[in-house]
Amino acid sequence: MYFYPRNKYLHVELPEEKAEDSTSATFSGFVLPPEYKRQSSPLVAVKLLAASSGSDYSKDEGSFLLVPSHNVETVEVEGLKVSVVPEHVVYGIVVRV
Repeated sequence: MYFYPRNKYLHVELPEEKAEDSTSATFSGFVLPPEYKRQSSPLVAVKLLAASSGSDYSKDEGSFLLVPSHNVETVEVEGLKVSVVPEHVVYGIVVRV
């Protein structure tokens, strides 16, 4: 199964989440739900997998984009995990020199 983005959306891959080291945890006095995930930054670098047809980003597939983490939407369809972000929220392209 494959996903083809449309309407100025970009198909992206999120970086793998790193497990937090539980040995360095200290008691803070707050009880948080198990599904709580702490945001370390309002921005995230995502890998561009595919762009919608006619997109300015179609030539940048495989590059890393800097986007606001709250704009990345993820859904699972029949075992395929799809993450998308709208084009207009991209801050820029990360380029290795």
